[in-house]
Amino acid sequence: MINVMIVDDHQMLIDGIKAMLAEEAGIGIVADAYNGIEALEKLEQHAVDLVLLDINMPVMDGVEACRQIKKLHPSVRILALTMYNEGSIVTQMLQSGAHGFILKNTGRTNLIEAITEVYEGRTYFDQQVKEALMKSMMPDRKAGVAFIPKLTRREKDILRLIVLENNAQEIAAKLFISPNTVETHRRHLLEKLNVKNSAGLVRIALENKLVEY
Repeated sequence: MINVMIVDDHQMLIDGIKAMLAEEAGIGIVADAYNGIEALEKLEQHAVDLVLLDINMPVMDGVEACRQIKKLHPSVRILALTMYNEGSIVTQMLQSGAHGFILKNTGRTNLIEAITEVYEGRTYFDQQVKEALMKSMMPDRKAGVAFIPKLTRREKDILRLIVLENNAQEIAAKLFISPNTVETHRRHLLEKLNVKNSAGLVRIALENKLVEY
């Protein structure tokens, strides 16, 4: 028997989960709570194997509750149950100790599968959560956090001088190379950093601390 506690600030959702699991012989709801503080109190009173934990709650939210549960009750498994599917939320919950993540609009079959997987020591991610997590890990050039390819020493030298507002002739003189060579390196920098002009190079360099000056 998997002893489950439901933590959510909506009674309707708690009642709905109880109804879905009522006829599941291997799962029993032993307690419920409306926030993180109450959940910690109930964990002292009941033998709980797994917590179905909401994220957006008053008093103590799911992220902090997850952290406290793992600290005080490390053997308890945590399955995050939420409407949120942003990658950042998933990451916060995972860092706090959650073992799985499932959306509130999931069906009975998936809920039972998630509970079973997490209880048995594995992780579980709803498909939408997987997609959100993968999206959050992809480079976002518009947000200024793009993946930065490795630059050669010469490219770094030229980028630094561009940041310092040197033109091609000045850079060539300082590095003892031809202006044509400078332009070649500049073109490679534009392609590598996916920008259109020197202003874009300066922005990327400053945002990502690519040069020292």
